[in-house]
Amino acid sequence: MNTLQLIFVLIIGVVIHDGGRFLIGRILGAKVEEYDLFFEPKLIRFDVGDTAYVIGALPFGGKTYFYGADFLDESQYKSPYAYLNLSIWKRFLIAIGGSISLLFITLLMLAVVFTRGFSVTTMKVDSVDIGSPAYQSGIHPGDEILALNENKVNKWQEFIQAVEFSGGKELNLEVKRNGQILTFVISPQGSTETPRLEQKSNFILGLMPYTFTEKHNLNTALELSLREIWQMFSDLLLLPMRLIISSTPTVNIYLSPVSRLGGNYAIVVLSCTLFVSLAFFNLFPFRGLCGEEVLFLLLEVFLRKPVDISQRAVFSAIAMFIFTLLIVSINIVVAILNTTN
Repeated sequence: MNTLQLIFVLIIGVVIHDGGRFLIGRILGAKVEEYDLFFEPKLIRFDVGDTAYVIGALPFGGKTYFYGADFLDESQYKSPYAYLNLSIWKRFLIAIGGSISLLFITLLMLAVVFTRGFSVTTMKVDSVDIGSPAYQSGIHPGDEILALNENKVNKWQEFIQAVEFSGGKELNLEVKRNGQILTFVISPQGSTETPRLEQKSNFILGLMPYTFTEKHNLNTALELSLREIWQMFSDLLLLPMRLIISSTPTVNIYLSPVSRLGGNYAIVVLSCTLFVSLAFFNLFPFRGLCGEEVLFLLLEVFLRKPVDISQRAVFSAIAMFIFTLLIVSINIVVAILNTTN
């Protein structure tokens, strides 16, 4: 992944999010006064029907201005196209429309990958380099790696990164061989490969994983895609805990579950990870995000009337505090459960 790819995928994600919100709003009968793609300064403006379309210079966000969203004009009270005259469920779908669009595109991309087939990397050792630390310690082809320094490892990429960042210190490697659990003490050796920016040097064990090609029918592909998206949401929810308790550098803390696809699907992995992340964080009830609008809709159901504009800032501040406290509490509970198990 390079910076240009990251920026390109981020721009595509912004287009999908804002475009999806705009389209869902139009489909559900909302009138759009202005649709801004990207932030100011404005580069292009043109009108199509009753809607003004604006393209900005900074491709990191946008906004859809719905007719009658704040009831600033008395004439909008009786209009069936005024945003606040739409039913609660329609406004709810519009509010989360951007996130829905990102998740839908992610679902389609993953389904295509799963039906076409991809290479799966397992935790089973396929080969051991002669003379390597793993060879000298007694690791055999066919051994299944279970844990590193008493920490369970389920992904080869996480395992390799832990070795790379070990600093050459002795590692306790737990493997399964013919039904038996064995433990080996291994000292990684320095690699001739150029280290990453956040590393001083690379370290390796001399192991290669067993890989195979996985392919599924459409129904199974869709089911797997939904599972992957849910797993990404779960990982993002517990990201604060991983940042605190993990010894892995911050840049490598969040590994998308779909990172195992890799190879020819590297751009898909990047896109899925960013799209789901954008969808996730946009649902936070913070100022300027779509989650804030969802918050006001929930309050409207509870209060049986729209939240007054003058009170929105107060409700947003309270919601931000409660939501942050909730996320921190969930991470603390999970961290305690992990340490007790």
